[in-house]
Amino acid sequence: MKKITFISLLLLSVFGFAQNLEPVQDKIDYEEDIFDCWKVSITPETYDVKKAFRSYIKDKYSIRMKGIGMFSNKDVLYAEDVVIDKISSKRVNFYASIIDIDGVSEIKVFGGYGYALSFNNDKLKEEFTAIRSILVGFLNSYLPDYYKEKVKDANKRYADYVEKDEDLNNEIKSNKEKIEKLQQENTELSKDIEENQKEIKEFKEHLIRTEEEAKYIKAKLNMIKR
Repeated sequence: MKKITFISLLLLSVFGFAQNLEPVQDKIDYEEDIFDCWKVSITPETYDVKKAFRSYIKDKYSIRMKGIGMFSNKDVLYAEDVVIDKISSKRVNFYASIIDIDGVSEIKVFGGYGYALSFNNDKLKEEFTAIRSILVGFLNSYLPDYYKEKVKDANKRYADYVEKDEDLNNEIKSNKEKIEKLQQENTELSKDIEENQKEIKEFKEHLIRTEEEAKYIKAKLNMIKR
């Protein structure tokens, strides 16, 4: 596998430009109230992110978030009047807005003790920090496996193109022994090789970018304060 070089590291900034893996404070208008929240942006498809977030919260905290399922696909997932020890020993409302913004999945997490006491950095700082930690934990759980699968798929497809190219070249070599009889066939195969080599070149570049993006995401996640 190609190693990350200094030049490659410089190119990684291009891959991550649409993503914001470091949670930043923001606000969200929900149910006619304004909540302080933590926001990140990641590239996986929004529906997949919703399912992954719901699964993470259920597995990690034994809480089932509503809003996504066989007959539901809301912008905001929610768990109301529940105890999430990571946040508080008291019953809380916990929300995750996950929407598509120009092809990027924007995640905003927020919550409170009911609607009147929302988590923020002024009065409920510990709880507000806790939901940030939950978000960071989700990113660390979800993204490495997501990019691992992307690299695996890219490797497989690239190998298929290479194998096809080898097969075509071997067939040409065999057909050269029958030049007069198979000349027309070789001409057609040569055209196929030319088209396939274009695909190889394009997909090799895609594979390299995918591998480098996966390493960039892993490195970026390691730098996020937990």
